[in-house]
Amino acid sequence: MFTLFKVRNNNQLLFISFLILFTLFNLFSAATMGIHYDEAYYWLYSRSLSWGYFDHPPMIAWLIFVGTKIFDSALGVRLLIVIISSLSILNLWIIVKPYGENALLFWSIIFSVMIIHPYSFIATPDAPLFFFTTLFFVLYRKYLDNDNFINVFSLALVSSLLFYSKYQGVLIPFFVVLTNLKLLRKWSFWLCIFITALLMVPHLLWQINHNFASLQYHLIDSHKAPFDPMLLVEYVFSQLLIAGPWLGWLFFMVLVMFRADYRYEKALKWSAIGIFVFFFITTFGGDFEADWTYVAVVPLVAVSYVFLIKKEKWHKWLYRSALANVGLLLIAKVIVITPFAGSLPVLKMYYGWDTDAEILKTHTAYYPVVFQDTWNKAARFAWYTRDAGVSNLNSGQYRKNQFDIWQNHENMKGETVFVLTLDSLQFTDATRVETPKEVWYMKKIDNFRSYYRLTFSIEEQQFNQNQVQFTVKIDNPYDSDIEFDKSSLPLTFGIYDRRPGRWFMLEEIDMANFHIEAEHSKTVSLSFS
Repeated sequence: MFTLFKVRNNNQLLFISFLILFTLFNLFSAATMGIHYDEAYYWLYSRSLSWGYFDHPPMIAWLIFVGTKIFDSALGVRLLIVIISSLSILNLWIIVKPYGENALLFWSIIFSVMIIHPYSFIATPDAPLFFFTTLFFVLYRKYLDNDNFINVFSLALVSSLLFYSKYQGVLIPFFVVLTNLKLLRKWSFWLCIFITALLMVPHLLWQINHNFASLQYHLIDSHKAPFDPMLLVEYVFSQLLIAGPWLGWLFFMVLVMFRADYRYEKALKWSAIGIFVFFFITTFGGDFEADWTYVAVVPLVAVSYVFLIKKEKWHKWLYRSALANVGLLLIAKVIVITPFAGSLPVLKMYYGWDTDAEILKTHTAYYPVVFQDTWNKAARFAWYTRDAGVSNLNSGQYRKNQFDIWQNHENMKGETVFVLTLDSLQFTDATRVETPKEVWYMKKIDNFRSYYRLTFSIEEQQFNQNQVQFTVKIDNPYDSDIEFDKSSLPLTFGIYDRRPGRWFMLEEIDMANFHIEAEHSKTVSLSFS
């Protein structure tokens, strides 16, 4: 009895000790590493709280909002990410403890899966998605044991928070239900669905009010590419690295070999397999990002622990893998506080941008700034200058983003504004500004006016041997007339050819003395030879 008590307490002490170390590591990294452009972009989200954003649901904005109320620094941006990441590990421990307590084995698996560690302090939607996935599996077990109202409501709440974190959060409940179709016969399951749907209404209304911008982007516009068989190979190797780098193959082998005899184990196994297979299939229709499957790491870790706790002869390899990764992590922690950090390819995106921002701010004489086709650099400039009013305008060849919804440029009408672009051909007369990171082309515009919300649609098109003819409909949503003439703002229509890395203008037509009434449409015929 005393031996059992001692072993159990040793496991608890070891788990807590490593959890404290894990948290301190993440706090150190959160405070010392520069801000990634994605984090700066999400920080801008937090300056304008909403029920949705162009790229993602709002959870990351809410977390950053709270954190920066405590610290107005990189640590503040990442503070709640660090906290919920530690809670995620605690939830994982709660998930696997019923199968046996071996804290050393558990932490060996955690340290072997390297992707867990950067996403435990970098402020992206992946961290809350990971956290609510762990909480979902904790609550799902309680629901299977007792489907009372408290457990139903808790599971519904966490399911909605999964969706509010990142859209692929829907895959977890989906594959869990597929492993237990008897749920469809239970009133408590449908009550859970109803409560989840009710909690998602604010985000649904946001999507309706913004013409389902997020769904349009993720399902249609994003990552479109012709099928390439090499993408399938790249996907497989990227997932092995995500689960590794040393023992990724082992964890996937365990996932396949694991015999799931009960509903809960089936949910763990098949949700992981389902997510990996789902994103494998998506590579047939376009490219992918390796971290899309990060949510599957939760059931992958759980299944690996449950299987490997009974395979003592394999434990030494896990200990060695963990020790190697801890060594790499410690080296990385030291490097990030040295002057050499910014020169390393894997870290240079985190360093030196504060200097660039200060140089640009000085050259623009602290006037309002509009970036072109660089939402990421606009966001980073906004963070380092603490100027949430920065805007970004997209050309026809650049993807839409949250700046299209904010439309900060509308507030700059009539002001003196500096427009910055990386395209040397954008302006005929521009000031060249070289920073340590980039070469910018800058133009000062007095009495700034933007007609960015004009929309163009092709009504008809004809292709002859030597001529291309278009009929284009132009909609003016503004409450004032728009008029262009050569003495004010020249207007041209151009036809472009897409070549590697750049769009090339083939022909341009002068549209002098163009006029369109407020809230009206106009159709023009264009002919290109």
